Amino acid sequence: ALIFVAQPISPSMTAASMKTGGNALGLPQNTNMITDVNFAAAWENSTHDKPIIEACKRGIQRIARAAGAKGLARDFLFMNDAGDDQDVLGSYGSANRASLRRVGREVDPHSVFQILAKGGFKL
Repeated sequence: ALIFVAQPISPSMTAASMKTGGNALGLPQNTNMITDVNFAAAWENSTHDKPIIEACKRGIQRIARAAGAKGLARDFLFMNDAGDDQDVLGSYGSANRASLRRVGREVDPHSVFQILAKGGFKL
């Protein structure tokens, strides 16, 4: 099964985050709807892993190119939906990434969660 998912990020959402100090995602207050898109896929045969993953990547690249051609593309990547080959934290901007690293050092000074957590996006 392959599902195309479009997740809206409304102007009211970014406005609310700005009222409470901004957000770690680097999203500015927007006047238009931002839509995060991704594919959710499920299959049984592991021999299909590579072609399905590559097809999804190509689909996202095509969408990004089309959005870019219309001046609608953003560098933002939503961590919950990103691929392991994408630079999610980099898409938040250098200031936000540095802030997340600072907070990480404060709450986890020995990097226990960075070391023991498998996978994911590390600070």
